[in-house]
Amino acid sequence: MPVRAPVTRDAIVQALVSSLRPLRYVRALWEGGSAAFGRVDRWSDLDLYILVDEARVADTFRVVERTLSTLSPISQIYVVEAGFEGVSQKFYRLRDANEFTVIDLAILTPGSPEMFLAPEIHGTNVFYFNKRGAAKVRSVNRASLARRRRKRLRRLKLRFAIFNNYVIKELGRGHSLEALEDYRAVTLATLVEALRIKFSPLHYDFRMHYVDRELPPDAVKRLRRLSYVRDPKDLERKCKEATDWCRETLGLAATV
Repeated sequence: MPVRAPVTRDAIVQALVSSLRPLRYVRALWEGGSAAFGRVDRWSDLDLYILVDEARVADTFRVVERTLSTLSPISQIYVVEAGFEGVSQKFYRLRDANEFTVIDLAILTPGSPEMFLAPEIHGTNVFYFNKRGAAKVRSVNRASLARRRRKRLRRLKLRFAIFNNYVIKELGRGHSLEALEDYRAVTLATLVEALRIKFSPLHYDFRMHYVDRELPPDAVKRLRRLSYVRDPKDLERKCKEATDWCRETLGLAATV
């Protein structure tokens, strides 16, 4: 029996366009993620968005899943249970597609608070159809974004002040795995977000996504070194350095 060629990104998109565009309650279909930033490579997934009428989300998922099944059996479905407000999201893996060609599908309605279309944040989204311009591409509200950043910065400072010493506490107890987790979840996570607020404020909440491209090279090099830990002694040294760097970036007074 001949080996079947993998289902491609283009085949998936074209099948969805063919099945969704004729439906009156489906208003738009577009792709974000790596496609929106011109960075598609062989590891890229498909970040797809569908805008539909209110109360037709379930119908749209059924059409999507029926369409995908015509290309390949769906081997896995992951339902996002606590995502963005007003967004229904599922991830699909097809048996006959490349393992990296995961479909990240978000269904929105006109009442969704976030459309993920501000080009300054989400890049130039690739529209496959947009009936009567139903999906509006609008620039980010920079004043509102700045307010959210300031609020987040206050919370980061408070969280760091309260929880960062958990690393040293757990090292002192001999709990090196707990200390490592606290280092990753508090010290490094706070540092990354603080650096993003400083150097890439539009993506301040993107965590490690695109960090190699959006932080200064010297900061990326230092952050990479601090992220890989050999043993508890190395963790203690790196936690001290990362803590001092984080305090400096957050504008916090150094401790004695």
